[in-house]
Amino acid sequence: MRHNIELSYENIKLTSIRLEDIDKLRSWRNNAELTPYLSKIDYITKDMQLAWYNKDLENQDCYSFAIYETQELQSVIGSVALYNFNGNTAEFGRLLIGDIKARGKGYGYLATILCLQIGFNQFNLDEIIAYVFEENIAAVKAYKKAGFKILGKDDKDELKISITKEDFIKYGGELCLQ
Repeated sequence: MRHNIELSYENIKLTSIRLEDIDKLRSWRNNAELTPYLSKIDYITKDMQLAWYNKDLENQDCYSFAIYETQELQSVIGSVALYNFNGNTAEFGRLLIGDIKARGKGYGYLATILCLQIGFNQFNLDEIIAYVFEENIAAVKAYKKAGFKILGKDDKDELKISITKEDFIKYGGELCLQ
C-alpha cells in the first residue's frame, strides 16, 4: 500500500519502499543463497519487479517497508512487510536482510521490533502472526527474542508463531524504542 509510515531506532529505519530501491531488492530476491527460506519463485526481471512494485502500492492489505541502515552503510539493506490484515490481526513477514555487509548484525531483529511497533501502535493490532521454517535458526531466535511464541506447525511444515500486543509490551518491545 502507498504509505508514508517511517520509524527509526538506533541505526535502522523502516520506511516505504521507493522506486529507486526496487532493483536492489530484486537482485537480492534473485540470489538463491540469500533466500533459502523465502517462497521459491522464478527469476524476477526488471519489468516483473516494476509490476510488483506498482501492484504493491495499490494493495490495501499490505504495508511493505524498506529497511535502511542510517550510519555505516547509509543505504537500503532489506525489506519487511505487514499484510493479510483481518480485524485486529495481521501477518508479519517477507523479512530479508539482503546486503551482505548488513547480515549477522542484528538488523533483522531491530526491523522486526520496528515492524511490530508499527503494527501494535499505528494499526492498533492485538496480535501479529508469522510463519517461519524451523531450520531458519537465526530468524527463529530473533522472533523468540522479540516475544513471538510458537503455536505449532502449518501444512507447509513451517512454524506458526504469534505475538500479542500484551506480550510485546511485556517483553520490552515498546521500551527499546523510547
